[in-house]
Order: sequence, then structure tokens, then C-alpha cells
Amino acid sequence: MERLPDEHVPTIMELTVSEWYPVELGLAHYAVMSELISDTAEQTQLGRQSAAKLQLPYIKTLFRAMRVAGALDPQKALTISHKVFDRVLQGADGRVLQVGRKDARLECLGIPLLSQPYFRNSWQGWWETSLSLVARKVFVRIQRHTSDSIHYLASWV
Repeated sequence: MERLPDEHVPTIMELTVSEWYPVELGLAHYAVMSELISDTAEQTQLGRQSAAKLQLPYIKTLFRAMRVAGALDPQKALTISHKVFDRVLQGADGRVLQVGRKDARLECLGIPLLSQPYFRNSWQGWWETSLSLVARKVFVRIQRHTSDSIHYLASWV
């Protein structure tokens, strides 16, 4: 907590998952995380772990509903990515572009948290874990990014 700006400490200490918080709080948090954990591979692994604990129950519910309507594969799963954006990031947008039979570009836009390396890399792990529910093996890598947008390339088998 000593690395976090003083004005954010009380809010961080009383966080609840049922509230939205200002982006400045997220930026301060991810700046500290980027400083404390600078290894890219470790940041990505922590994103995988976070997704497994926090997001997979929600995503599994969405995928279960899609399975009832027919077969589910990563291409179909990615068609609902906007629901995930709406749930976790206010004001963000994204789109999925199919670039091959088993490849897609995930474009995430309007997300100031992407200015922080920890967020970019951990979110890569988040995508990998989420898509691994519908593919044997998933590879996600960052193609390019700006301070508020990113393009991931996802491939699967």
C-alpha cells in the first residue's frame, strides 16, 4: 500500500466487487503492479490465474447457453466478447476480426488501463484462459498497442 498514492488507499482498502470505480484508481493500482511485478511472463500467468478465479464462472454460463444452441468453438465464443466488455469495463469497446480458420485479432479500444504493462500482459492471460474453455490449446500474443487500445492475435487448435 505504501506505493499507492495516498488518495487511493482508503478506496482500495474498502473495495467491493459490486461497485464501479474511477479509472484513476485502476491506473494507480496497475502502475504499482507493473512496478512490483515487472516480468512479462509472470504478469501473463497472473492474468490466467485471475481469469480462472474471477471470470470463468460468468464465461462458463455464457458458453453453456451457446452450447445449447449448437456447437461451440472459439470463433463462436468470441462473438459474445462484447458482453464481457460490458461487464468489466465501462466505456470500452472491442471487435473480433477473423484472420484465419483458427486465428482472430481481438481489438480492444478505449481502455486507459492499457497504458500499464501489467494490465496489458495480464489481460493476455485472461484471454488465453477464457478461450481455453473451447479449444485444446490457445495462443494469444500482443500485436500492437497504444495507451488505450490493443490488438491481440489469438490462435487455437
